[in-house]
Formats: sequence, structure tokens, C-alpha cells
Amino acid sequence: MLLIFVSALIPRAHSEGDQSALQFGQTIGDYIQLKDGIMDSSTSQFSVCTWVKNRFDAEKSIVLDYCPGNVPSDIILGSNGKFNWVVGSNLNLEDEYNVPNGEWFHLCWTWTTSTYITTVYLNGDVIGSGATNERELKTGWRMSLGSNAEETKTSRCIFGGDMFKLNIYSRVLSSSEIQRMSSNMCSVEEELLTTIKILSWRDVISSGKTGSVTEITSGCTDIGTLADTMMRSQNNEQDLAETKTFLNTLNNSLTTTRDELNRTMKQALAATKTNLEKRLDILGTDHKESDSNLNT
Repeated sequence: MLLIFVSALIPRAHSEGDQSALQFGQTIGDYIQLKDGIMDSSTSQFSVCTWVKNRFDAEKSIVLDYCPGNVPSDIILGSNGKFNWVVGSNLNLEDEYNVPNGEWFHLCWTWTTSTYITTVYLNGDVIGSGATNERELKTGWRMSLGSNAEETKTSRCIFGGDMFKLNIYSRVLSSSEIQRMSSNMCSVEEELLTTIKILSWRDVISSGKTGSVTEITSGCTDIGTLADTMMRSQNNEQDLAETKTFLNTLNNSLTTTRDELNRTMKQALAATKTNLEKRLDILGTDHKESDSNLNT
């Protein structure tokens, strides 16, 4: 029963590739070029979340770039705090980044046209937010991971680090969702948000890689994922137990109400019967008196 419950909780089974990280080489030819128009279905809001590990002091350390190829980008997200660029406005948070090279950390960026504010999370905590230009994202543009998206690559944009679980979501994630996601590299929080992904880590892993971009172990396994899922299943089992208790209480209450209604109905019927019998006695007496008067 428990295995069936766990299987039902996860939208799909993990494949081995989903648990792999990617290591980018440190030349201008090492990047991933994704298909055009990825953001077309979500031009008014998004969240981008990923685990990264910087391996050297890159100048811009571009994780993701979304641009048409010859004009300024709509999105440039970096892993050293210098670039948190959305719709023509940059939020430099370099002083807030205190993670040394060679250590995994979690980044999230959110943005929405309801406020035109971009917010940056580092390891689950907000480290900065700022206003952007007031327009939606352009559509049909190209997206690159690990370098700038223009056809002409530049050494200033090299990422050259490790990346894991980069996903793009079609809405602004809540702070609690981001905190749960950042609490454990092997969390299944991303899987619980599968229905709102416009780019998944599985998409990234299966995309064409240019130069030296290789799959490496992330340290996560299906065992780790199952352990996290088991913890969630325990919480769900508690919820189910509470629901069962509530339904039992409700059933007992309904049974009591039914019994009370039955007693009330019986009492009402008995009283009605008594009243009818009295009426019949009265009618019988009146009838006898009428017959007696007629005979007289």
C-alpha cells in the first residue's frame, strides 16, 4: 500500500538522467542552445530556479540568457550576483553572494507584470528585489545556458561551472515553495510543480550540448528522492488520518440526528393516533345521541 501511495504522489518516475548534473567547460564554445520561443507561453510572469556550483571567478558567469540575438536581452541571470537582468533593468547583488567556489548553492529569480518587480533568492532567502521596465517579455527569442545567447559568444559571459535542476515555471513561486526547494538538492519539490514548468531539467538534459558540457553525478539518487517522498507521505498519512477521524465524527453525528428524528417521528405519530382515536370516540358518541333522539 505504501509503495502504491508513493508512486501516486510523484507525477512521473525519475530517470537516471534526471538525477545528473551538468558540468560546463570554461571556453566560449561550452554552452547549451535551447529551442526558440521558450518564454512565449509566459510573457507576464516566471520563476527560474537552479542549483549551481561556481568553479572559477568568471566575469559575468551567465547561467541563462534570453535574447533575439542582436538587441539587449530580456533576461540575463548569472551565478555571481552581477547579473539579475530582467526587461532592461539589472539588479547587481554581487556583495550579497557569499558562497565560495566549489560549493553548491540554490538560486531563484521571480518576476511578474503585476508589480514589475524581480526578486532574487539565494539558498531560500531573499537577497534583493528591484523594479524593471513596465512591459511583457518579447516572444520568439532564443535562450542559452552557460553563455550569452548571441551567435557571437564572448569570454566575458562564460559560466564554466556546474548546474543541476534548472527549471522555469510559468508563475511566481511562493517563498515557502522556494525554501522547500532550496532545503535539499534531492528534494522532490520540483516534481510537485511539474504542471507549471515551461522548461524542465529533463528538457535541459536532453537538449543539444555544444563543446564541453558533460553529465556528472549530482549526489542525488532515487533512494534520496524516495526518502524525501516518504517524509511527505507521512505528512499525507497524518492528513488522511485526521480526515478519517472527522468523517467518523460526522457519521456519528448523522447517526445521532437520524435516531433523534426517528424518535420525534414516532412520538408525533403516536400523538396523532391518540388525537384521532379521541376524535373518533367523540364522533361515535355524537352519532349514538343522534340515533337516540330520532327514535324518541
